[in-house]
Amino acid sequence: MKKRLVLIVCALSLLAIGCGPLEDLSLSGANTGNCAKQYSKTEDNICTPCPKSENCYENETILQNFISDVGIPQTYAARLPEISKPLWYLIKEGQDVNTPCYSDGKKSVADSESFFYCPPDSSIYIGEKQLQSFYDRGDNGMTAKLGLKHEWGHHWLSQQLATTTLSAHNYELAADCVMGAIFKEVGYSPENIRYAYDTLMAISTDDPSYIHGNADQRMVSLIAGEKDPTLETCKQIATGEK
Repeated sequence: MKKRLVLIVCALSLLAIGCGPLEDLSLSGANTGNCAKQYSKTEDNICTPCPKSENCYENETILQNFISDVGIPQTYAARLPEISKPLWYLIKEGQDVNTPCYSDGKKSVADSESFFYCPPDSSIYIGEKQLQSFYDRGDNGMTAKLGLKHEWGHHWLSQQLATTTLSAHNYELAADCVMGAIFKEVGYSPENIRYAYDTLMAISTDDPSYIHGNADQRMVSLIAGEKDPTLETCKQIATGEK
């Protein structure tokens, strides 16, 4: 099996970290891997230390909100049978989880402030503290919804373009493109899509050299995904063809 260079890719927490060369992953079926020690897998492919949610996370509603918001890209993924389902971790404050990705030559540890996708184990690591900060922005959870869809976008791209060397900048914009396709295809109203646009503009930088792109670049990518639910345009953004 060919080796490839993969990335940990963070969403709105404004970070991107390199991973070491690892083997390609299977492109079919659900992620059948087990959750890390002390974490249990729910029917929604969510790894949590407390599947029943009682007296677990600081905010009692965070797990249910997380399950609801993760359900949106999972619903979209059901229309793409060639794509595996990622594992979604919701990491409790005070805990950490070892991952197979690397940061500065060392294995990366996910904690309550994490928000990234790790291709080697097809897992999305979401920290309780980071996610709650998104829910606390006062935008009806839209920042969190954007971030979770963006991370699922990295999962899709990683499986579609597993052996392609990608610019990190293009890879981030392509994840925004996938995010736009999800919003459109799962039946968001025009008003909700407009609210997503406004939220993305509000949380984006004006610097076009920034790894995630500036507000205008991200908006162009999101709209491109909305207009092309086949995601071919998103692939072209990732590879620099568009």
